[in-house]
Amino acid sequence: MLKPQGVFLLISHWGPEKWLGYLEKDEYHWAITVQAVPRPVFGVPQDVDEDVVNDSYEDPSAVFFLYVCQKQGPRQ
Repeated sequence: MLKPQGVFLLISHWGPEKWLGYLEKDEYHWAITVQAVPRPVFGVPQDVDEDVVNDSYEDPSAVFFLYVCQKQGPRQ
């Protein structure tokens, strides 16, 4: 249960094509924004070309998705 203007945060590996079908139900009354957040890269050797590391962020599996669902009042 969320009160009006309450916020539900979801962090997932699944992209919007998977989650939005669950989150956009009329009975939830949520305004939803989605943000792709690059996963941190740990343990990259210093002699690795920076372009190789940056290119890894173009891979959909190299990001987390942050879903911000804000409860709205009932739709009239």
